[in-house]
Amino acid sequence: MLLDLDHFKQVNDKYGHVAGDIVLTEVSARLKANLRHIDLISRFGGEEFLAILTDTTKERAVIVAERLRRLIQEQPVCLADGTNIQVTVSIGMALSDANSAQCAAMLKDADGALYASKAEGRNLVTIASSRTAA
Repeated sequence: MLLDLDHFKQVNDKYGHVAGDIVLTEVSARLKANLRHIDLISRFGGEEFLAILTDTTKERAVIVAERLRRLIQEQPVCLADGTNIQVTVSIGMALSDANSAQCAAMLKDADGALYASKAEGRNLVTIASSRTAA
């Protein structure tokens, strides 16, 4: 699952890079706190995060993705000066079983699904429909 903060450049432009770093740190903490201990979460670059949900079904993965999307949308990041920054996230997912998992192909599929979420208006979850998707 690839998660990308929507319009993050605008956060940096409006509030500054220190505030942007606080937003990234807070979103990272929320993601980590709301995944299982067997799942992996990592900052993937810029304002993107990569989550690997192990040993889960498509249905459960969609539930988790929607929960994360809502959690980020519904809880603004509060800065020390009291400023609240509203953040949303677009999510792209690729699904695979253990026997067919190929990391590069899954990342490509998840990235395509992420950009489909953005093209459809952002703040959405999209599941890849290519060969590695279940």
